[in-house]
Amino acid sequence: MRYILWSGGLDSTYLLCKLARESDEPIQPIYVLFPETVNRGAADKEIEAQDNLLPFIRSEHGIRAEILKPIRIKEDDLPYREGFEEAYDRQQNEPLVAKHYMYRALGKLTDKYPGIMIGIEAPPPGRFANGIGRTETALNEYGIHIQDDGTLTRDENGNKDMFTIFGGLKFCIAHTNAIEELEALKKWGYEDLIPLMRTCCTALPQQCGVCSNCEIKMLYGDTFKTIMPRAYVNYQVKQYLKSVDEQYANYFTLFVWGQYHLPTGSITTNASGTSHKIFLSNEKVGKLEGWFNALLDSYPNFDKVDRAKYGIE
Repeated sequence: MRYILWSGGLDSTYLLCKLARESDEPIQPIYVLFPETVNRGAADKEIEAQDNLLPFIRSEHGIRAEILKPIRIKEDDLPYREGFEEAYDRQQNEPLVAKHYMYRALGKLTDKYPGIMIGIEAPPPGRFANGIGRTETALNEYGIHIQDDGTLTRDENGNKDMFTIFGGLKFCIAHTNAIEELEALKKWGYEDLIPLMRTCCTALPQQCGVCSNCEIKMLYGDTFKTIMPRAYVNYQVKQYLKSVDEQYANYFTLFVWGQYHLPTGSITTNASGTSHKIFLSNEKVGKLEGWFNALLDSYPNFDKVDRAKYGIE
């Protein structure tokens, strides 16, 4: 039996298809329901994507393995793993762990589901000078290295706690980027699966283009322009707004997440990547919404929109 963490997104779905073509050994997909994804409604969208994808994947030409019904586990119901909690408590402020809530839990799965695979892909070509992604770079700094088969090894003086947290996971596509994933899916004749995959981490009916998950795909330039057209435009607007003022880009993120409406009053937001409070008056919201809608309407000619017309200094 092979185990895979499957969200229904591009990376994990590519990995699932790849595994199912390589061997007839059964595959058990695992999905963890984190409070963060459940509370914002993203878990429902990911589960919907899984339910839509699975019948098609099973019927695709070249699929050899039996793909079992996904096991969906609430974080609170994850199995106990000796030493994991203590290691996590000691390392929880380390950037790699602190920035990714999933790592407070995934390592608990590795005893019950040995060799469980995680679909974290390589960065876009040329994105980093060393050619490897942030996760692998961070692991290397702790003396932990991803091998060709995705397994992790630890240097003699490598961080033992971090190896306890990560060591049982297999990063099988850490050296495969999204362009290569798409090319493989098309080569296999699985293009019909791509529109069903869920990249976005919001509860919106479409990919937003401004969350961290979507923005990673947007770093591939025009690659995802036809796959995620609305997300692509939203991303371009956000990048333009960043060139004006980072705060406007954060407001635009909230605007997209609110299905093209901004909230009013005092709110707590993580649109900038960190949680903080802001206040938006009715007057300010009216001005910002007018400007943002004008930018969307004028895409890609953003410079032709006079923001002063909308009361934006």
